[in-house]
Amino acid sequence: MLKFREMCVNLHGILESKPIFMKHITTIYLFLAMLLAMVSCQGTTDNTVTLYDDAIITSFSVTSIDCYVDGEKTTYSGSGYKFNIDPISHQIYNTDSLPMGTDIEHIRCTLKTMNNGMAWLVSKDGEMMTYFSATDTIDFSTPRIFRIYPSRGQGYTEYTVKVNVHQEDGDDMKWTRMMEESFPTDPTLPADLKKYLGKSTSEEYALSTNDRIMVKKKGQTAWEEDFIGEGCDYALIPTQNVSLVSYPLLYSDSTDYVLMAGTSLNNDKRAMVWRKIVDYSQFSYLNQWILIEREDNDKYNLPLLTNLNLIYYDDGILAFGGDYKTVYKSRDNGITWKPYAFIMPYDFKYEGLEKVIVKTDDDFFIWMYCDYGTSKEIWRGRMNKMAWEY
Repeated sequence: MLKFREMCVNLHGILESKPIFMKHITTIYLFLAMLLAMVSCQGTTDNTVTLYDDAIITSFSVTSIDCYVDGEKTTYSGSGYKFNIDPISHQIYNTDSLPMGTDIEHIRCTLKTMNNGMAWLVSKDGEMMTYFSATDTIDFSTPRIFRIYPSRGQGYTEYTVKVNVHQEDGDDMKWTRMMEESFPTDPTLPADLKKYLGKSTSEEYALSTNDRIMVKKKGQTAWEEDFIGEGCDYALIPTQNVSLVSYPLLYSDSTDYVLMAGTSLNNDKRAMVWRKIVDYSQFSYLNQWILIEREDNDKYNLPLLTNLNLIYYDDGILAFGGDYKTVYKSRDNGITWKPYAFIMPYDFKYEGLEKVIVKTDDDFFIWMYCDYGTSKEIWRGRMNKMAWEY
């Protein structure tokens, strides 16, 4: 008689060699159970086998992805894409879709089962099953059914696996020219203030006529001079082409990161970038403006841009200005700035621009209010990935 391990190896080879009609699977498992029972009767502790009734997938992941962009193939790991397993509906799916261009018909994946349950892949027509192998590619162009049998061989559980793939490039922008002619306006300021800059959650900011940063705190009506850090030079406060952006500071509750940049009359080499961390919790400490120190010849300084506009978008700060043909992005909270492959509207008119206001809304749209002197245009656009649910 063959040893139990040899019989299991032979059976495993049969299962992997060809598809099995679904009605035959019970016979195979009864045969496997008989083999296990034979071993358990040998009376030796080395061959003790415990059978279980669990037919559960405990984890599922994609291991290898082939992606085609402009006809060129790139293969990369799919380990970064998490798959959720719904224990009630037995649905398995990825919330972060695989990239556009993924060869969805040839996906390699792996799964784990509880207590050595055996996994089978049901054919698309539902007539046959193939023993699951992590080395084979699977066509996930439609949801696929995996059937899990427990080691005891009685009953099974079916899981439906759906692999989501983006159908559009995440960095592409979709623009719409809006018909409205209403431009945003700044609040009315006292006579001693010359420019409204913007606001954070708990504060509003402006420039005074003597080029000081002014602040109005939430719940107050009076403007007061804001604090700057010890040793910081008032002469380097930007006074022209000034823009301000505020956004929640990552990993900190009740805290905003406020960034201000623009042209200083005392430096014609680069933009001056200041930042303020605003803690608006109940027991907050003193918040003050600090100049982000850079040398004039440092690589990736923010250049001088006329009509500068700063917005927070796509996990970074975007800087619009100048001729608007180059947009700069900072991923480190305003320290370094690099040209960013931002897609402007196809019919955008660069010539004759006198003023542009750039803003964002709660739905991740970018609004560009363009003033050409004798005419105005309003564009609204959004990156595809900012609107994706998966």
